[in-house]
Amino acid sequence: MTMVKRVFFAVIILTLASEIAMRQQTAVGAGQTYPIKENIMKPIPDKLRSVALQNLNANDKAWWVRDVTHSYGKLDLERLYWIIDSEDKSITVVQGRNEEFFSLNGPEGLALSSKLLAKAYGKEPWIAMGVEKLGKTIMSWYRDPRAYILTEVFFGKQQPVIKSWLTGREKDPASLKAVCREPVFTLSDGNWSLDLNAINRYGGVERWIIQGQTVNFMIKDIFITKVKDEGTFNFPDEL
Repeated sequence: MTMVKRVFFAVIILTLASEIAMRQQTAVGAGQTYPIKENIMKPIPDKLRSVALQNLNANDKAWWVRDVTHSYGKLDLERLYWIIDSEDKSITVVQGRNEEFFSLNGPEGLALSSKLLAKAYGKEPWIAMGVEKLGKTIMSWYRDPRAYILTEVFFGKQQPVIKSWLTGREKDPASLKAVCREPVFTLSDGNWSLDLNAINRYGGVERWIIQGQTVNFMIKDIFITKVKDEGTFNFPDEL
């Protein structure tokens, strides 16, 4: 093998290695990626720990704390943290300007989520953000960012890696395509509703119906129903 060929193949190998490393260093957020940062706060502040314990186990030395502030745009807050424990449970926590911390997870977080979105994107966030980004952000904060909204565009983008989604019980690409549909957003009598399908990190598919009011934008209710069991598909972007 000539020296030129050796250099050429060395460059290819280094490039591929770099791409693999970068993929392993990112986590999927609200339609974006952001760097994985191991526990960036050592020790974890008591106030943050107290809030995170609402969802996580007590072994905070095994928590992964990630600053995802810049993944969600122009929010009026000091910091936004996504924390995962050793059992793969997670919570999204807001750090306010006054060094207080608040959870965005679950029904209890809807009022604060509504306030943050309205202040950042105005009285009609579905227009300023777009319906899909609004839905993905609400899903991420309500439960976990490791999910995708299933649309025809999503399915099309997965074609180069479609086999990686089909290492669960389901092997037929048509079965994944069948659960992909466009989100349906409706306005009626001062209320709004967003209806979408999403795949969760366990390879299950769920239907999310998110409802709220248009006056003083508010997320009021979220209803989640099972479409496909966990393990039907594989979720290849697990950390």
